[in-house]
Amino acid sequence: MNENFKRKLDGDVAIGASEPAEKEKKGSFRHEAAGGNFVNEPNSQQSQPSEPNYVNQPNQAPVQMMEQQAKRPVWGYWLAIVLLAVISVFLFMLLGESETEKDRLQTSYRYAQSELEELSEQYETLKTDYESNAQSQKALFSTVSNKYPILITDMKFANVDFDLNIIDDFGSTIYSYNTKYIQPKIYFTGLADESVTLCVKFFQGESLSTSSENNSNSYIGRYSFSSSVQSDKNAEQEATLLGWGSNTSGHWSSGSYRVEVWYEDVCLCSKKFTIY
Repeated sequence: MNENFKRKLDGDVAIGASEPAEKEKKGSFRHEAAGGNFVNEPNSQQSQPSEPNYVNQPNQAPVQMMEQQAKRPVWGYWLAIVLLAVISVFLFMLLGESETEKDRLQTSYRYAQSELEELSEQYETLKTDYESNAQSQKALFSTVSNKYPILITDMKFANVDFDLNIIDDFGSTIYSYNTKYIQPKIYFTGLADESVTLCVKFFQGESLSTSSENNSNSYIGRYSFSSSVQSDKNAEQEATLLGWGSNTSGHWSSGSYRVEVWYEDVCLCSKKFTIY
């Protein structure tokens, strides 16, 4: 029965404990855990039977490497940590400055927006006042233009002959010995587009100078003569009226005179002049 104890089971080799002689001859066997093979070792190294020695040889190198790495210096890790901390502080400070600048810009924006709103309110107020004044001026202009078709701003005088040739120019000094006709020139602003008939009155003191040769004319006793001018609305204009006097030199004596310009029953201008 002991002779038949040795047999193969599922491809594995088993050695019975009852055959010490065979073991001495063939040596002992060690089982490799990784490959599952048996290795025959010489009998000189193991004289007595023993339990199988299982050693995981393939895992021996990684374990040694891990032990070596664990023994290496860690100064590199500390340097990385320090650099990361410095960068974090720098970014934090930069973020703080950005927030400060953001707050400053927001404050400036709110101030500018407030100023803009205030200016907008002032503009609307001025616009309303302007429109109101424009309407008032338009109404006033319409009323004035109906009563005063022109607005006379100034009047000057010249000494001329019968053909209206200038002897003493407008605004210059006029001497009695050389006088013939005194001709007014008016400077005015047109308030309406129309032809305007003006009545001119010459006074010496309080005496109105009229013509005794034209008794049939209706203006005798009321004004010296009439003259027409063309008015253009909103235009700065000037017009030369007719002359009053005689073609005889020295017609006007020395003294102070006054000329009035009338439109219907309204006196538009009154100005004095002197003959020397």
